[in-house]
Amino acid sequence: MRIPYTTERLDSLIGACVEFTEQHESYFMTGNIAGREGVSADIDEVSRMMHWVAEMDKGVLEYSGIGQDNVPYFRLGHEAMQIMTEGGFKKYLRRKRLIGHLEQVKSWSPICISLLALIVSVLIWQTRERSLSRIDELTAQVSELQIHQTQTKGTVATIQASLDTVVSQLREPRRARR
Repeated sequence: MRIPYTTERLDSLIGACVEFTEQHESYFMTGNIAGREGVSADIDEVSRMMHWVAEMDKGVLEYSGIGQDNVPYFRLGHEAMQIMTEGGFKKYLRRKRLIGHLEQVKSWSPICISLLALIVSVLIWQTRERSLSRIDELTAQVSELQIHQTQTKGTVATIQASLDTVVSQLREPRRARR
């Protein structure tokens, strides 16, 4: 929220409005407030400030419309006295910003949580897909190794048979020599 006035000027404005309301009546015009309690004497500037505060929060200052004399009238909102007794506009604006930030967090939290859940789901899915493809690769390698093992067993059996034949032939002539 951009604040076009200092908190001191806003405090002076609301303080003057409170003071006028306590001494006179609940409705007032810009001319009643200008020059009072440290408020600028420039009626146009005070009018802009009062309209800005009324637009910002009706709980502080309410625009009551144009009176019989063609002059805009205002009255204090229900929060004006509380703002002045609890530290003025500086504290009020800080609290209002905090509430705004909390509402943004509250609004964006479900979206962020959903996005995070989506990202986690995609990562798990990709990991699972990679794992399944890796399992398929390893299964193919094991099948290949089983084929090689069978071939190797066959080759070893053939070599063993050949060796047995050679060994038995080598032993026979020795027996014959004895």
